[in-house]
Amino acid sequence: MTVLQARGGDVVDFQPMSPEEMQRTMQFVLHQQAQFAVDFAKLTEKTDRIAEGTTRISDGLIGLTTIVGRLAAAQLRTDEELREQREQLKEQRDLLRGATEARLHRHRDVRAAPAG
Repeated sequence: MTVLQARGGDVVDFQPMSPEEMQRTMQFVLHQQAQFAVDFAKLTEKTDRIAEGTTRISDGLIGLTTIVGRLAAAQLRTDEELREQREQLKEQRDLLRGATEARLHRHRDVRAAPAG
């Protein structure tokens, strides 16, 4: 039995391994390393799929943002055209009102004039 003192002051009881224990320990370490490699490969595959999905989502958001931008620009154009049409309609209404009132005044003047 060998006693070693670790850096932190802890005492560790170290016992040399038999060749069989050494072999089992090496097999255990190799098995753990192989399992780690398999798990890491699975994780890498999942990460790659997530990255592909994220790229598709990102591309979709870029496309959607472009569509929304175009829609907003079209809405601004529509709002401006509607404002212009309202102004034109108001002008036409005012012209029609003026023409109608002028006709009514002429009609009243004709009716009010003495027949002669």
